[in-house]
Amino acid sequence: MLGSFRQQRAAGHIRQLVRRGVGVREASWVLPPPGGEGAFVEAVRAWIAECGAAMRRPHGVDHVALALSCRDPGGLVRCSAAFAIRPLGEYLGPRGEQDLLGFLRDARFAAPEGGTVKAVFLSMGDLLTALETAA
Repeated sequence: MLGSFRQQRAAGHIRQLVRRGVGVREASWVLPPPGGEGAFVEAVRAWIAECGAAMRRPHGVDHVALALSCRDPGGLVRCSAAFAIRPLGEYLGPRGEQDLLGFLRDARFAAPEGGTVKAVFLSMGDLLTALETAA
């Protein structure tokens, strides 16, 4: 019972840190037209690499989470995806490229009139550092 209480308390503390923006970085791009997939993927991966270069890595923790959404020109969310917590390198490698291309296909289907892609990057290392500092 006590273990469950501690887990709930820790989860609540993590939610508060994320709401305060600890480890959170955001960016957005215009949904590219057909033929613009390569440039889009490279722009997003360059941003992920930049975020990764700035994050803390306590005890070697280099894991991150990534979420994407696509809004139509009116601001309505048409599709979204939240990817698993993974080592940073997986988002920069072939798996990350496949994830981005898959999301792009879904976004074009959901918002054929175009729109904006928003990305949210969450650093587990930054969260761990904040938790250790608070302890």
